[in-house]
Amino acid sequence: MNSTFSGNPAVVIGIDLAKSHCDVVGCDKDRKMVLRRPRIPHRKLLEMLSTCPAPLC
Repeated sequence: MNSTFSGNPAVVIGIDLAKSHCDVVGCDKDRKMVLRRPRIPHRKLLEMLSTCPAPLC
């Protein structure tokens, strides 16, 4: 699965911080993955989260 957004809003956002990148996932109220963004550079993480659709973040 590449970077994706689903139509359902995420109620939990998880961020895995590695040395040179981050992996971001989001789950909805039914614990289904609705967001997956692998290998985001640290410098792009805040930008990605600030441009998420409003109900998602």
